[in-house]
Amino acid sequence: MVEHFQQAKQCPSRDQKDRCTYDGLLRKITSTEFVLDLALMCDALQEMSELSLDLQYRKLDLYVANQKIKTAVQVFKERQTRPGSYYEMATKATKNQQFGNAVLHKKDSKNDPPLDPAVFYTKLQQSIETHMLDCEDANLAQCARVRDKTQWPDNVQERLTFSEQEIRSLCRKLQLAERDVIRGFREYLVEKKCCDKLMPLQHALSTIPISSSECERGFSQMNLIATPSRASLLTKTTSSLLFVREVGPPLKLFDPTKYVDSWILRGRRSAIDRNSKERNRHIATEDSLVEIWHFL
Repeated sequence: MVEHFQQAKQCPSRDQKDRCTYDGLLRKITSTEFVLDLALMCDALQEMSELSLDLQYRKLDLYVANQKIKTAVQVFKERQTRPGSYYEMATKATKNQQFGNAVLHKKDSKNDPPLDPAVFYTKLQQSIETHMLDCEDANLAQCARVRDKTQWPDNVQERLTFSEQEIRSLCRKLQLAERDVIRGFREYLVEKKCCDKLMPLQHALSTIPISSSECERGFSQMNLIATPSRASLLTKTTSSLLFVREVGPPLKLFDPTKYVDSWILRGRRSAIDRNSKERNRHIATEDSLVEIWHFL
């Protein structure tokens, strides 16, 4: 961008107004304040991007998601005194007055000071904390850690009652049969196999939405299906196509045999039936384009 702005501000084919605009943009991005702010944003957005991708994982449960958010909050808390890698790089560049091949300069920091990393990360930390689970839901996420085997004691078969309180809290919150789930969890600890009595708890915890990513995937697929050229699709047809797009198998794993059989059994003709109407293969040609087609 620096090279482009330098060439643009000296380009004789541009008018004076455009050259002044590019000169102002060049001075803006080569200022030490801009470089520091840019590096600060890069460090913060990198953490936010990784957290967002983690929360979009479909198999992520409530406990792990809550732990990842807590980790992000702790990282931003430490960033208030320990800058990230990009900010350290920018700090060195401002001291040397050069970033790569671009020469930097200082502006009047009194009128346009750079962002304070401590204040910036404090506000970011507070913003994320406002979206964290409240007391009751946080307790639910904490109780859900019983599914994490890394949280189990070493002598788990000698302490089969270590998670009874968490199981009871989960069953009351999710309205499940408390005694059946407790017995199922004990069998799971002993036999290392999930039994039918424990499945209601597993299903209930797995259906708790972690983020709005599933809804966003659905809206994205719906926009790809219901395009302006396909606006006449019935609601039932759109719903079926959306269901296939969301939870259907990949094309390589799809077996159409039973659907073809049902089509033929209903009296429809197969694709290789000789009695079917022959396809009209007449193509209207444009004589003016024939010469171009020879080069394709």
